[in-house]
Amino acid sequence: MKSHDQSRIDSYRKRFREEIFLICGIHNITPHDLWGKDKKHKFVCARREFCFKLRERGISIEMISNILNRDHTSICYLLGTKNRNVKMGRPRAFKAD
Repeated sequence: MKSHDQSRIDSYRKRFREEIFLICGIHNITPHDLWGKDKKHKFVCARREFCFKLRERGISIEMISNILNRDHTSICYLLGTKNRNVKMGRPRAFKAD
């Protein structure tokens, strides 16, 4: 039997099914990759894009964190990375001279 929290998370995922499959298709990943714990670059990029799509629709950070099975601070961090180098490369580390 599912817990109340898991049922709530499942209902959120059903509600945003279209966005989930759109992002997964674009990034060639599965929905389980989207809310999984793997930190590969392509998964993080997909999660970031998903967060922005939902925030544009006025969805709360708390709800997004529930859908992605993350702490709300992780979602805040993802939302704060928009202005970074979000192309396929990663931001370069600072190199001292």
